[in-house]
Amino acid sequence: MSVAAKIKSKQNPAKMLKRSLDANINTYADKTHFVYELLQNAEDAEARKVRFVLHKEFLELLHDGLPFTESNASAICDAANSDKPKDVNTKIGKFGVGFKAVFAICDTVKLFSEPLRRETADALPRFAFEIQDYTNPEDIDSEWSFDEPYTTRFIFPFNPERIGIYESISELHQDLTRKLTQLGAEVMLFLNHIESIEYVVVDGVDGIESAHGSYELERKDIGGGCTRITVLGENRDSNQGSTYLMYSKKDNGTRKNVNLVFAIHESGGKTKFIDASLKHKYISVYFPTEMESKLKFMIQAPFSTTSNRGSIQDRVENHELVSVATELLREVVADVKQKGKQESWLTLDFLNILPRDKQGDDWLLAPLYDASLDMFKRDEILPTIDGGFTSANNAYIARSKDLTEHFEGEKLCALVGNNNAKWMPTTLTEGNQELSALHRFLINEIKIKEIEPANLVTKLRSKASNANKTHPLWDVVDNEWLVKFYTWLVKEQPAMLREDKDRSLSTVPFIKATNDEFIAPYTCAYKYNIEKKTEDWSWNKNLYLFPQNMNRKV
Repeated sequence: MSVAAKIKSKQNPAKMLKRSLDANINTYADKTHFVYELLQNAEDAEARKVRFVLHKEFLELLHDGLPFTESNASAICDAANSDKPKDVNTKIGKFGVGFKAVFAICDTVKLFSEPLRRETADALPRFAFEIQDYTNPEDIDSEWSFDEPYTTRFIFPFNPERIGIYESISELHQDLTRKLTQLGAEVMLFLNHIESIEYVVVDGVDGIESAHGSYELERKDIGGGCTRITVLGENRDSNQGSTYLMYSKKDNGTRKNVNLVFAIHESGGKTKFIDASLKHKYISVYFPTEMESKLKFMIQAPFSTTSNRGSIQDRVENHELVSVATELLREVVADVKQKGKQESWLTLDFLNILPRDKQGDDWLLAPLYDASLDMFKRDEILPTIDGGFTSANNAYIARSKDLTEHFEGEKLCALVGNNNAKWMPTTLTEGNQELSALHRFLINEIKIKEIEPANLVTKLRSKASNANKTHPLWDVVDNEWLVKFYTWLVKEQPAMLREDKDRSLSTVPFIKATNDEFIAPYTCAYKYNIEKKTEDWSWNKNLYLFPQNMNRKV
């Protein structure tokens, strides 16, 4: 007998296949990840309602999707085959390796089909069978039935020998309970058909429910390629409602859909963008993968992933999808700027969730960071205190709110020598915990100028090219403003009035005299004492107050 023939005689194809599938299933870090695979199959069957019932000894799934065809039934009993049409991009993929992930907790699957509840031309007649060893269907001859309106029922009996990392069925039961009760309606964000998910957790043989809840989504098209999605989900412990804005864009070539989703809080007619990564930190391929995005909003696209959805592959088609996402991000910023009834949605809160800290050599999302940085530097997306927007070249941050009150409009323009100068909102400070990181980014990376009261000395000391060589600020202020400004200096900034030739206004022409000229309070003269070998400065007053009983016309 030849070597090849000898090896073939010892091979058992069925056992080899089983070992291969076992190895594939064990690559999933999250052993309850198969719940997503079950939802995936229900979505592809165009189910509207899904129901999980977690019993002590098995998990039950029901849905009202299209009944099984011969192709579906064959695929679910195949080793690594999917009956998803190659040219259909709206399907996630049925009954491939993903569905086999359920065998991480069981060694058989029972399937029941009631086609008359949702008739189709090519549906198989009513049937039930049990799948053994991944691929072998055996008829179930006993009587069976299940509740309407469901068309499909799966039963996954727990097998203590297959639960892997779990020490007992009880521990598996606890993990599945946690999965179902924390699933959230957000799991349906990127699905087209499933409208509601219900779960029931049953403890013990007496069938007492220990947990029961449901998840639903409410969608509303608000224009600009944006859909407002309200999560309606609750369990016995808490209301899990949230609101999101989903933007979508299709790849012109493949027609695959890319989504960016932003978490918001609505109150009093205002919309505030919040950090979505607190609840959703993974990139989604219809359902969450195991790859973190490091973004403060959600991204979903039909990326090519490893078989266990652990990472996204560095492939041309994935780069193309990221390019679509990058274009979409620019469109989102433009649309957000236009939206809002009382005020634009493009606020500091929105800027705070845009990408700004590139994560090393992140090839996948680097284009998003680059696009965001470009918009920060070039586009008029920075909100101003007057309700408008400006670009980085014309934006200024006030370290003190008093500065924005004294130097508004043309006064700020004159102070900084920029006719298009605008203040950004005064909430943008390093002391604001929510916005401190954005504050540092705008100053350090975007190079936006921050002005504090001490900077006034330098700015007012600079001379203009007018005849009196005084600062152009004095050409745009009146006496009333000057009185308020001087009062503010005395009460709030006394250090700026002390005798200091470099760090105070003592030698800066900023006080208006009776002849309408602006005069420095003091003249400072330098003298070198030869005997003492020291540097001395003499201070001479330039301004005097008229006595109250003096005729000011003299």
